[in-house]
Order: sequence, then C-alpha cells, then structure tokens
Amino acid sequence: MVEENKISIKDLKEGDLAVITGINGDSDFIQRLLEMGFLKGTELFIEKYAPLRDPIEIIIRGYHLTLRRKDAEMIEVSVLQQQRRRRRFRGSNFG
Repeated sequence: MVEENKISIKDLKEGDLAVITGINGDSDFIQRLLEMGFLKGTELFIEKYAPLRDPIEIIIRGYHLTLRRKDAEMIEVSVLQQQRRRRRFRGSNFG
C-alpha cells in the first residue's frame, strides 16, 4: 500500500515539501478536504507542528491550514524536498 517515498502528512517534518498522492477515509471526510483544495498533485509545505505535534500547520494553495494529526494521517503524500532546518517557503504556489 505505501511505497518507499509515499507517506502520510503526519510523517513529514517541519520544512518538508510534498505533493498529495491520495486521500483515505469516508466520503464526507474526502469531500471536506477536496473543498479545501486537497487535490491529487497539489503541493503542500509543512510550516510547523504544535508542541505535542498536534495540530500540524501546513501551507497549501497559498493559505495556512491547521490539520489534526488523525486527519493528516489519512492524506498520502510523496516527498519532494526534505529540510533539515525550518524555513519559510516562498514558492509561486504559496503566495
């Protein structure tokens, strides 16, 4: 089910850049994420984690969004770039 470079959002570190490869869960959950812009192929950036790693703040389609860890676990991603230190991403998709 999970390929070598395919993991969930909850497994990413601050500063990682990834692309959405799939969403698991019931239809209401999937619909809610689709309405927020979580489409397959969309890039996202891990901005920061709360002190206990829940929730997770991400940047997707130019806006900041906070996800609960249990929801982030349902979103599969492929890592594009891993960061060892925290930095702000200033890419065209993250205005």
